[in-house]
Amino acid sequence: SLQHLAITDRENSTQSTVATCMDILRLIRDDARESERRLLSALYGSSSSSAALPQTENANELIDGVIEVAASLTDPAERASFLALAVSLLTVVQLTYGQRAAQHTKALVAKSNVIESWVTALSIAVSRSSGLQVDKRSTARTLVFVTGLVLSVFEHVSFMDRACQEQLLSMDGRSVVSPCLVLVRRYEHFPSLVLPALRVLVNLSNHCAVGVDQIVSAGGVGAVVGICAAAAIARYGSSYGERVAVEGAPNEVFDTLIISIGVLINMAEHSKEHSHSIAAHQVEGVPGGALGLLASLYRTCTAAEGAADASAERDTENGVVGSYVGVLLGCLVRNVESARERVLELLGESSFVPLANVVDQFATFQSQAQMMTEEQQNSFLSIISALRALS
Repeated sequence: SLQHLAITDRENSTQSTVATCMDILRLIRDDARESERRLLSALYGSSSSSAALPQTENANELIDGVIEVAASLTDPAERASFLALAVSLLTVVQLTYGQRAAQHTKALVAKSNVIESWVTALSIAVSRSSGLQVDKRSTARTLVFVTGLVLSVFEHVSFMDRACQEQLLSMDGRSVVSPCLVLVRRYEHFPSLVLPALRVLVNLSNHCAVGVDQIVSAGGVGAVVGICAAAAIARYGSSYGERVAVEGAPNEVFDTLIISIGVLINMAEHSKEHSHSIAAHQVEGVPGGALGLLASLYRTCTAAEGAADASAERDTENGVVGSYVGVLLGCLVRNVESARERVLELLGESSFVPLANVVDQFATFQSQAQMMTEEQQNSFLSIISALRALS
């Protein structure tokens, strides 16, 4: 049925085929496990075991067929529906068959017209969902689901891949950054999409000056500091600002907090200008603005680490949050001379040695666990050296 729709039935009316696409998307959304089984069975035979390699050519034909149909459509919403179907298939294939399918996904991403269509699909889904009551309207739920699929593909292809990063960012002002920041700003309306959007942003800003500049120029400092505060409120209480806490399970709140800090680190690490923007940003209800928020979070986490009443998991998470905030504060202190005395005052310290020690311990742990690249290791050493030199 899917192959017929995407490859052989191009003469049917656009309206009926778009409706069929939306029906398929609703099926996947409402019954993900069963629909995955059916889809994989149709594509690759009766076995859906991850040990069985797919006949990649069949999947290629199906996905490329959907993309070809999408390219012939003039209405952006109709094109978005078809592209969403292609993304659905890519996501299922990639998650099930791993690296081999991931290589095909990156090959598709290498086609600039596909990137452009996907960004268009993402932008349309976000804008149309914004005007609907997500919890009540089936169309809005479907659009939110589609957006999540698109973000999933962007996250996978942009992870530590400079070529894919550049393609996702080189869209003449229509890159993936803008719709991701819309989702982060409107986190109350899209609770399930905030984390996927942040994952894309942290990938696109990872040692990538173009990505950082696009995020900052689109108002990313305020959006990311805001979601960091909302996650801190959800995890540690109302002392971190006057805003609605993010929704989600404890692990999702933790991930939201860590990744938002990661995006801020990427912004601040190699830019004095962006560091100044973060240090000067005001947070409603938090004395000292962003610096006050970060210093308070750092003190809370380092004080809570090792507490007798904390579980081992909670204790470890507090240590990770404190370390990430320590790295961010280190970047800001190194790059913003006017912030140094203020940070010491907010931390209640007389020197930056304790902060340098926390960052050093975190770097050692990451290195021993083989969790960072040589480039990241050099960044840690630069921050540690700067903090100790200032002391």
